Amino acid sequence: MNHRDERSLCGKGTSIFSVMFLFSLLLLFSPLNLYAQGIISRDAADYPSGSVNEACIESSSSGCIITLPPAKYGESYSFTIPIQPRVLRSDINFVFTQLTACSDGGITFYSNGEILITSATSCKPSVNNFIEFKIKAVSSDLTDSVKCYLPILRDPIKIVLVLDMSGSMALPVPGGSLSRWQALKNSVELFTQKLEVFKQDGDYIGVTYFSTDVIQPESPIQSGFIPISAATDPTRSSAIIRVDMSGKEPTLKTAMGKGLLDAKLKLNENNPIHARKLVLLFTDGLQNVEPLVNPDGVSLSTAASMLNSGPCDAIDSIRYYTIGMGSTTLAPETLGQIAQSSGGISLSTTTGSEDDDIDYFFQNQLANMLGKSPQVVSRKTGVLSTSGVTYSYPINGNVSTLYFELITPDAANVTLKLDKDGKDLTPYAKLINGSFYKSLSLSLPVMIPELMKTEGIWNLTLSGSSTSKYSVVCYVDDHFLDFSCQPAKSVYTVGDHLYLKAKVSFAGQPLSGDAAKVQVMLLKPGDDAGDLLTRIKDKRNDSINDVDPGAEAMYLRLIQNDKSFCKKLVPENHIIDLKDDGKGQFNGEYKNTELSGVYQLIFFVNGEIPGYGKFERQKQYSTVFKFGQISSRTTHINAKISSKSSDKSINSATITVKPKNKFGHYLGQGFLSRIKVSVDSYQGVISSSKDNLDGSYTFTIGNIPQNIKPDVRIVVMGETLYLGKFPTPRVSFWQYFILVLLIIILIFLYIQGHTVQTLFRNLVWVLVILWILFLILQKIGIIVF
Repeated sequence: MNHRDERSLCGKGTSIFSVMFLFSLLLLFSPLNLYAQGIISRDAADYPSGSVNEACIESSSSGCIITLPPAKYGESYSFTIPIQPRVLRSDINFVFTQLTACSDGGITFYSNGEILITSATSCKPSVNNFIEFKIKAVSSDLTDSVKCYLPILRDPIKIVLVLDMSGSMALPVPGGSLSRWQALKNSVELFTQKLEVFKQDGDYIGVTYFSTDVIQPESPIQSGFIPISAATDPTRSSAIIRVDMSGKEPTLKTAMGKGLLDAKLKLNENNPIHARKLVLLFTDGLQNVEPLVNPDGVSLSTAASMLNSGPCDAIDSIRYYTIGMGSTTLAPETLGQIAQSSGGISLSTTTGSEDDDIDYFFQNQLANMLGKSPQVVSRKTGVLSTSGVTYSYPINGNVSTLYFELITPDAANVTLKLDKDGKDLTPYAKLINGSFYKSLSLSLPVMIPELMKTEGIWNLTLSGSSTSKYSVVCYVDDHFLDFSCQPAKSVYTVGDHLYLKAKVSFAGQPLSGDAAKVQVMLLKPGDDAGDLLTRIKDKRNDSINDVDPGAEAMYLRLIQNDKSFCKKLVPENHIIDLKDDGKGQFNGEYKNTELSGVYQLIFFVNGEIPGYGKFERQKQYSTVFKFGQISSRTTHINAKISSKSSDKSINSATITVKPKNKFGHYLGQGFLSRIKVSVDSYQGVISSSKDNLDGSYTFTIGNIPQNIKPDVRIVVMGETLYLGKFPTPRVSFWQYFILVLLIIILIFLYIQGHTVQTLFRNLVWVLVILWILFLILQKIGIIVF
């Protein structure tokens, strides 16, 4: 081959190489390759306070969902969809398709990718708390599309804390080391700190104390509100309330009605219409100062007073959330009705057996009051060992905030460490140290030192030297997972079936099958408190602090001093697995509700959200089972009519009733207001009533005309026990048995007449006659046995 041919071949080689290079460039910048890279950014860093799901890793995936930075209802919002760096925005046309409607206001979408909401046209989602839409981005021959969620944050809130400062709050928490007042102060401090972590602009808080009368806080709160500060503000709202509470001490009686009316007045006088009105009531006892909240939970004993002026779903209504501790008789039922009638939630315990019971109730009520977010992931308790302990939390990918709260008297000696995927993230979290607590909060996703995926297992390690009990609660800020499981009612009657229902969904789509499992831990009273009080031998009922002599004082003395009494009330645990209907609803039932008292329901859900990972949540509710299904057969009614010595034409009568239900349990003392005895106005008048503090109640009827047995109606806890003419005493079975036995003996004596002396036979005759006479006199009410 000559040199010319060689050069020709080399030239051909160079030409082939050039063609291949040009082909590679064309392939690199071809529409197909650009499509693989996408137009719309999938980088989580481009969506502050937002997120992208796992499917977005592949740009071509049809399952890519992007959560945008949230908007606030009532405020302006502007966000421009970020794009890939190789694409020019001027070459792109964005097409938006809104999938969920705004019930109020609207959103403006622009072809350059901008999303705009003005404060005047702020969008309120018709369902859920986010707007769903699709974005289609077109550039020449290139097309890209994703689904987006735009969270609409909750309305601002105005909340009034209505706090019991009565004398009984100075008593120790049963089974705990703190006074009730100190335990309340601790819980309020942590509650207000969490309000700061999850605050929104426009949130305000006020405080009302009550003892015998309403007591207003000092400046700057006084009879108004202060803004809920951010956790980073130099002057924090939580610190203002903590200082104010530290200068007050429990005293006098329990004017709960006055406290609630004061909160209503504050909210009605000082509230923008779009702010949600909330009241959080804490009390440890039975109200004993007028006006009293009636058992319906709405009206008060003063005729013109109401806790809500309209229906609970009205835009300007007040939602009442209640926490009750260490009380029995009417208090749990009344608190339950206050919450239920206003659309709120009640949490109560009849014993208040641990310091952290109050903490846990406040922790749950925070999540309940603020709506669907924040949510409680789980609560752990224990005693720290020398080796420490690590708890693992499955966190789904769309969560924007993690918050941990540790409570223990030895908080100063305990260290917290937060890690994920082997990396210590504690330095990037905000840590707050208190004398009895530590809190740790972290905004997600973590960008420094590198992008850390939110989805996955997060580990919290507790280490240090402590021998005290601790509790640690994990919260997440999640606007898309919805776990609804509130019982249908706050108050039931013993014997009612408790139907348990839960709905689990993510972004409006139900989770079922392997995606979610729901379980309920039901804590049932160990015994019926009313029945226990009736049968107890210690009947001392002298006053304790602000508690007047009576059933409440007796109960309070027993739970403070009688360990055997408290032990009988220790709840029994029952685990109930709810069945999945395949549509995101889970159902179950509990039938053994024969004991009156407070039943605690703790719902647990865990599962996996496609594209976002595993999750875990829990919620707590209290339901009150009140006395009912009264038995007319086993209830003792003793009734007697007697004439006045001064006026023989007018009689008086007494009726003593000791209510008992079909389950064999006594109503107990302290329910005088729930027993109604009525007579025809022409036949007499109820002149007095009395709680005998042994489970029985006596009513006196006066002005009964001579030779008249008045028509009487006896109603116990809303159920009719007796209706008819004046009741005659019931002859017991054993009394009939003795009569039959005497007659049998008499017959036997006649059969054996030739061997039995007449005197003995006549004596038995006398006994038979006297016993029959005794039964007749008892039946007509002359003798009470």
